Amino acid sequence: MIPANNLDNCMCCADPIDYREYVDTMDSFGIAMCQHCTRNYISKLPQSEPLERKLYAALLGKGIKGAELQYFDGFKTVDIAILSARLHIELDGPNHGLADKWRTNYSLTQSDVLTLRIPDSVVLEDIESAAALITKVVSLRQPAA
Repeated sequence: MIPANNLDNCMCCADPIDYREYVDTMDSFGIAMCQHCTRNYISKLPQSEPLERKLYAALLGKGIKGAELQYFDGFKTVDIAILSARLHIELDGPNHGLADKWRTNYSLTQSDVLTLRIPDSVVLEDIESAAALITKVVSLRQPAA
């Protein structure tokens, strides 16, 4: 459920949106978005998995701004990135292996980006707890205002 005070702002970038944008994007995607963020989101749909989109929406619902779905960092594409916190989030199914660990190491050693690898099963069982954990990590990694 979206807090009433956020009905007039994009959940992705916090830009103002009108009622029609709110209704259209909530009905279509479950995320209140401005036109720019809607176009960006739609462009990422073919590459993203439904579970990634659900977690992305849950993070936006927790007030995480600047999350990006299917972000290319110049080396690889990650499921979700939160650039302000130097955080990559990867949902791992049963087929993830050693190559993923090398990519995780590369991100941390080359650009101080932490990669959280979360099993799909954890998100399926309790998406709210997964989103709360990520929110806590973001709060610890974002620079003080």
